[in-house]
Amino acid sequence: MRFCIKKEISMILDKINLNPLNILIDNHSIDIVISDIFDTIICRKIHPENIKKLVAVRLNTLFPEISSKNFYQIRKKAEHYCYESSIISYGEKELNYAAVVSTVYELLKKKYSSKIYLPKNEFYLQHQALELAIECQYQIPDTQIVDFLRTQKSKGKKIILLSDFYMNSDLVNRMLTHHNIHDIYDHLIVSCDFMKTKRSGQLYQIIISNSELCSSSNIVMIGDNYNSDIVMAEKFGIKAFYLERKQQQLFYNQQLCLPKKKCIAEIEQIINHPEDSLFDHLSLLLLIVIGKIYHHCIKHKIKKLYFFSREGKLLQDLFDQYQTFINGKSTPLPITTDYLLVSRRSTAAASLGPLKKEKFNILFRQYTNISIKQFAKSYNFEIEKISQICHNLNIDIELIQSHLPSSECFKRLKKDSQFIQYYKEFRKKQRSNFLGYLQNKNFSLTAKKLFLFDIGWKGSIQDNLNKIFPKKHLHGYYLGLASPGAVYKHNTKEGILFDFRRKNKNFWVCIENLSLFELILTANHGSVEGYTRKDDGEIIVNLENNDLEEKIFLKKIFPIQKKIFENFLKILMLLDHYSLDLNSIENYAKRLNQLKIVSPNKKEIDWFTNIHFFENFGLFTYSQIGCDIPFNSPIKNLFKLLKSPKIYRRSTFWLSVRLSQEGLGFIAFLFKCYLLYLKPILRYKR
Repeated sequence: MRFCIKKEISMILDKINLNPLNILIDNHSIDIVISDIFDTIICRKIHPENIKKLVAVRLNTLFPEISSKNFYQIRKKAEHYCYESSIISYGEKELNYAAVVSTVYELLKKKYSSKIYLPKNEFYLQHQALELAIECQYQIPDTQIVDFLRTQKSKGKKIILLSDFYMNSDLVNRMLTHHNIHDIYDHLIVSCDFMKTKRSGQLYQIIISNSELCSSSNIVMIGDNYNSDIVMAEKFGIKAFYLERKQQQLFYNQQLCLPKKKCIAEIEQIINHPEDSLFDHLSLLLLIVIGKIYHHCIKHKIKKLYFFSREGKLLQDLFDQYQTFINGKSTPLPITTDYLLVSRRSTAAASLGPLKKEKFNILFRQYTNISIKQFAKSYNFEIEKISQICHNLNIDIELIQSHLPSSECFKRLKKDSQFIQYYKEFRKKQRSNFLGYLQNKNFSLTAKKLFLFDIGWKGSIQDNLNKIFPKKHLHGYYLGLASPGAVYKHNTKEGILFDFRRKNKNFWVCIENLSLFELILTANHGSVEGYTRKDDGEIIVNLENNDLEEKIFLKKIFPIQKKIFENFLKILMLLDHYSLDLNSIENYAKRLNQLKIVSPNKKEIDWFTNIHFFENFGLFTYSQIGCDIPFNSPIKNLFKLLKSPKIYRRSTFWLSVRLSQEGLGFIAFLFKCYLLYLKPILRYKR
């Protein structure tokens, strides 16, 4: 299920009265029409200077250790040096884009030598691609002027496009081609190619002295800059028509000084209605996470990223939306993403080793007080087969063992000859089927290093894959890591929002309610049970059908996901509007998430209450995530908390919600203060 949203333009183009221009052309038998380009044929949806600021923001995605502010400052310094050089060499104050980017690179290497990992030529191509994509993204052709020029060309008039611009004519032509208006002119002249400008008049001198360009003296110039397009044109005997862009200039002036505080205020309007929001802050938080992973992928030249079901579905959609927004719709995405139908259960079965060496760590590191039946379901063994074996051994398959790995019945099962034979055949079949599924998905079985993105907590699926592909280096990016799982040289993991190796305030707050992320990010399909191979060799993915989960998704989860996706794009557009990078709002996003975890609003508490979650690995039971508890005396509830605080804590998924529901608001407040302020200090002192 993919989401899509259309961008809307809030800018209003000036309506130009072209009747006087048509009269001028007819009365003076005009043969040649010269038109300015920017703010005449093409207007921008943001201030031209903000284009450069956005390039700095995009460069920050390539080099996250250098802020967009520093990139922009270096760009301005490079332009200053190039202006001085131009005056000395050409007697004109004009920029050449290639020279500017070259100077930017030299200044960056001088200041951040270890952080600039691209060679000069590759840096230039990346810079050019970014700037060209941003220009195209934020340009809008004025159809009124475009249609006028097309009409004049159809009447036999020669059309010349003339612009003072730092990019050369080839790049400008690419912009015109992007807007499908490259057919409206006969000649394209840009100041950058000649290092001569309209504002000095020298570019007009080049035109009128070229007989191929100007075979007639009956010429009219159209433009929005009164000095460059009108005064200078008339100075060289060219008639001129002034396009007054009052609305456009007002729009630009409003954008020149847009403070960060105003941007955050607008973000708050989108996601932070105190009583009405329903986990809306997650759109901002996920944007920060997605942006960081994208930065990592670009920096390390990662071309393929795998997402795991089920939480990876929305994450993939958001990641691809982020890529498309950053690079532009017409540019191929730099990172190919793929969604793998996998689960702890399906990959655990495929990762099983020889029985004598198999420790079943993926299961037993989290679940030990379980029955043999729960053990069998966790690895997708045939329950009827295991039941038959256990019956022959006089073992109760349903009985919960206090510690199954060390129990006598489990030891007897592993020594049984019938189970040994079944286990041997089962694990080979499961691995073969799983590898067949991966081949159908064009999973790179030969690549030495693979990159993954999932919700996290331990990275169990990655650990299973590592057992299947021990010679590959697997690197997992995760929303968060609460514990390491199996981390070593060729099985590396990285928690983006929080990580067990960084036990700061953000870590302790985030792990208080991991179930919220699992619920909100779930996909619209069931959990993967395993893989079967048909007689013709086709691999079928077996999905668990769960009617209750499907109803919960459609009624409670999908509306939130849809809103997250919409807000995700709104915030991206807002950051572009203010020319801000993600680093500038990261602390705000994390702080907001922390406050939401310790102080959810009433609507969020009500939503969370009575949500059911099916644990499809280990326990195979429904858990009531919320705590729809009758309101007893707060004193009785306080006594219950004080009597067994650990049991009270373990019996709920979201402590702040339970405390509020049981009338223990003052305890919830103390817990909030402890979590946000005291616990990080105590942990640090240890």
